[in-house]
Amino acid sequence: MKKFFFVLSVVSVFFMLSASVFAGSAYITPQIAISMLEDATLSEPGVAFTVDAEFDTGYGVGLAAGYDFGAYRVEGEIDYKAHDIESFSALGVGISGTGEISALSVFVNGYIDFENNTVFTPYLGAGIGFSTIDVDNAQAGGIVMGSEDDTVFAYQLMAGFSYAFTESMALDLSYRYFATSDPEFGITEAEYASHNVYLGLRFGF
Repeated sequence: MKKFFFVLSVVSVFFMLSASVFAGSAYITPQIAISMLEDATLSEPGVAFTVDAEFDTGYGVGLAAGYDFGAYRVEGEIDYKAHDIESFSALGVGISGTGEISALSVFVNGYIDFENNTVFTPYLGAGIGFSTIDVDNAQAGGIVMGSEDDTVFAYQLMAGFSYAFTESMALDLSYRYFATSDPEFGITEAEYASHNVYLGLRFGF
């Protein structure tokens, strides 16, 4: 919970600084997502083989606040994703897994909007920030592996479109590729990357 309030404060500071420096149209975007986490390879120093982890389809929630300059947008974002652990496999042998892996992230995002004469506006975007990857109560075949977390560099690439209901409200649908540098849990090094479909509602003011 302390981490949540910390990253929320970072986004709030970014938004207030933007309001004092730039002259644009402010907006906020609450959003939800379906998240598909790629299989992760786990490795440890001195161990000749690796372990592959698979995950169930998860969910994401987030809140972005920024400024729309017409042809481009800049925003700060806080985002949370969670997935259940499905299984582990090594040397061709698979066992069931339980537990959860989550990512609490804060980003600065930039977008290019391809404005036209319709209510649909396609866009491309990218973001950089950091993410706390948290493994909670992981178990493999009933063997407790524990809980660990690590804060790492994160980035995302976005492509989508908005549908304008009014001049100040638009539906936002996008695909996002999200990835981080390899988190370390104790002596175990892992991977983290996901494919995500986001649905948001952008309110301008």
